[in-house]
Amino acid sequence: GSGVPVQWVSQHPPLFYLLLAPVVGPLVDGGHVLAAGMAARGVNIALGAAVVWSVGRAASSLFPRRRGLGGVAALVTACCSWLMGVSSAVYNDSLAALASTLTLWATGSIILRGESRRRRVVVVLAASACLLSRLNTVAVVAPCLVALVWEGLAGGRDHGRLGRWSGLTTPLAAGVGILVTSGWFYLRNLRLTGSVTGGHPEWSQAHLGRHELALAETITPASLRGLLSIFDPTGHRSLLGALLLVMPAVGLVAVGGVNALVSTRRPGERARTVSRVRALRRPRFQRLRRRAGVVALLVAATVLLLAIQLAYSRGGGAISARYMLPVILPLILAVAAGLTSWRPLAPVLVTVWVLV
Repeated sequence: GSGVPVQWVSQHPPLFYLLLAPVVGPLVDGGHVLAAGMAARGVNIALGAAVVWSVGRAASSLFPRRRGLGGVAALVTACCSWLMGVSSAVYNDSLAALASTLTLWATGSIILRGESRRRRVVVVLAASACLLSRLNTVAVVAPCLVALVWEGLAGGRDHGRLGRWSGLTTPLAAGVGILVTSGWFYLRNLRLTGSVTGGHPEWSQAHLGRHELALAETITPASLRGLLSIFDPTGHRSLLGALLLVMPAVGLVAVGGVNALVSTRRPGERARTVSRVRALRRPRFQRLRRRAGVVALLVAATVLLLAIQLAYSRGGGAISARYMLPVILPLILAVAAGLTSWRPLAPVLVTVWVLV
């Protein structure tokens, strides 16, 4: 009754609905509404299963020296309550999680092993699918494009006739792909609502009781628990839901710190370390740089999405762990790596974690 044209769902990009249309459309047109709803859930379940597969494969591909990491990562992903929830309903979060995981996987593979035609194609298609699924996937796409530019200019591999500038072809193609496939949609949002997101924060504050929060009110233990509790099926921002994510990651850091401390206390270890550093050959240094680049990419995407969601909640948006699913790959990797960081206890730790 306010006379303000408010979009409720049309601010979301259309790829998810385009995938559902051939299945759902004919059933709805034929009057089979219940069957249409179940068919839509069936498509989403397939997308959720694809997320489990892609996270497991990405873990094995990006960290090949960590034996068993891929299998544990797939198992942990299958235990993600919020992935189960959105995959058994009609939400576009599963599609966004799949596209984001593929984008991170392909980008990390380029950093580790160099470019190939298949990796270029996957980056362009997956990055385009990200922005055609949910806008918050920009937290994944942006670091990936920056990493590809950096790798192209500084990586020193696979350079063609244009020298180092030839390394920019993949991020440039991905950027063009994004603009061509989804640029029109965000321009439409801007024309209809005055914002790229397509939201109406002023209308929501006036009619739905939402209000803008101060920074101190946004970054609270409750809000962080709400965003990180991807393993909490109740959605009540429980401490246990956050601990299932945080504790294995803390254990990973602790084991790494203990190993470093023990190695530095061995007699003559410092001298041997200095000599090894001095004797480092460029190929070995490049391998270390690439591995660090993959880790930095995963951390950057996670931190950026967390910041975006906190900023969204500051304007009155809801806190929900499902909004963190675009970075399900780094979150799951932190858990799986923590559970398998101490190999003698890994089977016990994984079993206990799954049971909890």
